[in-house]
Amino acid sequence: MSVMRPSLTGKNSISMKCAAALSQFEDLEEPADIEEAVIKAIPKDQPQRDETIETFAKMMKVELSSFHEEDEMINAIVSAATLRVVQKDAASGRGSRSSMSGGGNRRMSADDTLDIVKIVVVGDSGTGKTCLMLRFTKDEFVTSTRATIGMDFCTRQLAVDVMHSEASSTVQRLTVQVWDTAGQEQFHSLTATYYRKAGGVMIVYDSTSRASFESLPKWLQQVDENAEGVVKMIVASKVEGTGQQVDEAEGREFAVHHGCMFASTSSKSGSGVMRAFQELSSQVLANQENKDEERQTLWLAAGKAGAKGGAKKGGCC
Repeated sequence: MSVMRPSLTGKNSISMKCAAALSQFEDLEEPADIEEAVIKAIPKDQPQRDETIETFAKMMKVELSSFHEEDEMINAIVSAATLRVVQKDAASGRGSRSSMSGGGNRRMSADDTLDIVKIVVVGDSGTGKTCLMLRFTKDEFVTSTRATIGMDFCTRQLAVDVMHSEASSTVQRLTVQVWDTAGQEQFHSLTATYYRKAGGVMIVYDSTSRASFESLPKWLQQVDENAEGVVKMIVASKVEGTGQQVDEAEGREFAVHHGCMFASTSSKSGSGVMRAFQELSSQVLANQENKDEERQTLWLAAGKAGAKGGAKKGGCC
């Protein structure tokens, strides 16, 4: 009597394949490699293709009902898979991604420097967030970039001048993590996760697009709801372009009114990009040091109060 074997196209088999694929994704480091691996893991033939997409979505808790096109569903799965890798890296302390130090590319771990500054870049789709990140991390300008799928993540080392109370300047090395987020509406539910442990946020608008400038209050509200106490910087991009619709004075006035730093940048020429990241990183570092000093003051005060209480108690006996 022949034994019936379970079909390789059955849901149990698909679940096993998806689980194995998720494990493989976690060994990858580059967001582009994770995207490629996800796409390869999804069969081209039906009904396996739809079943695999649904299985990945269930495993990574991606709600597909808000997406209408298959490409959008796959993009959401890619984003969720990338986020899983980043969260695992953060938990394990691995924290390495594409990086640049000086003029050459190399792998860099979080242990290379004592101070890590996390900067999240947000703004409408098409404002040049990815170009801004690439100019900073790799000192290159890409004329055409695809829309960011959920997020991208790069690091580089940066030297900043830190002014101390005696007004003497010292150079401090930082590892700057740059999180480039998607501007599309369907990814906003994922974006909130990227704000965790952020020290600074760049809110980017395209100086040739009035609509992107008018979206700034929406982005500021999102930042305030998800990242309390971060340093915010309004960044004007594409300032070299023709047809400017928002002049620098208006952008700077908006930033001052909302208590934000301001930077005028051109990823194409590189103008203002490095300075923007240096100034924001310096302010983030200063804020972190101030918080550490405040905690130390509270601990000392608590210790003194405890010592006084103990002395009084002892004097009564």
